[in-house]
Amino acid sequence: MLDTGKILNDVLQKHHDSDKWVGAPFEGIKRLSNTKVGRVGQDFIEELCNVLGIPFEFPENPKGVRKN
Repeated sequence: MLDTGKILNDVLQKHHDSDKWVGAPFEGIKRLSNTKVGRVGQDFIEELCNVLGIPFEFPENPKGVRKN
């Protein structure tokens, strides 16, 4: 069964910065810096696509690096 909550929590753990929210409700989201919120959303969608077997391609810049 697809556990989207676990996927989101795994992605949030990769991007957290501060320990001041440990134990708080929605701790994973609170601990993100504002500059990482978009990246979390992009990674979440990518992980969902991987789990569901949906092919995807993110846009790339002229140097071939994935845009954030």
